[in-house]
Formats: sequence, C-alpha cells, structure tokens
Amino acid sequence: MKELEELTREIREKLPRLTNVQEYTMNDGSKIQWGENFPVLLNDVLDWLQVKSQSDFEPGDKRYLTHFLAFKLSEWDLSSPYLGDQSPELIKFLHSLIKTKQL
Repeated sequence: MKELEELTREIREKLPRLTNVQEYTMNDGSKIQWGENFPVLLNDVLDWLQVKSQSDFEPGDKRYLTHFLAFKLSEWDLSSPYLGDQSPELIKFLHSLIKTKQL
C-alpha cells in the first residue's frame, strides 16, 4: 500500500529515534532491535501528530489534541500496536495529514 509506505517514511523522518537502529538488552538477557527495521507503532503515530502540530502551530498550542480526539477514534484497532495493522481508512486519513498544514 503506497499510502502506508509514504506515511511510514514521513513518521520516521519526523521521529529520528526511528531511523537509528539500536540494540537493547532486556532484563531477561534477550536482545531486541529498535529503529529502522522495527514497524511503526501507534504511539509513534501519536508522537508524529504532536511533532507535526508543534511545527505548524505556536509553541504550547494544543490544537493537535483536539483534532486527534475529533477524528474517528473508533477506527483505531487497539488490539494491535502496529500502524501496518490498521484499517485502510485510518491509513488514508493519516496519510492525508502529511500535506495538511494544520491538524
């Protein structure tokens, strides 16, 4: 899906922590990688909305939250934390925000 690829690329671009692959050691001794090869999570989408809105509005303006709450929360599939598992409708909506100056 082209929109998912573009949205993923946009989110990674705005959130530098997603472009650097880092390896972490868990408490049980296992290792996981985080970053470029790891799928974008829903919490990354929320961070992206915040970063995007902060670049488009005055510092401290929290309108992004109002807009986030206004769009169809029921379309988020919270049973999966991955952006790629979300509905095509939600992906399309989030993709439309890439070019939108105001959330």
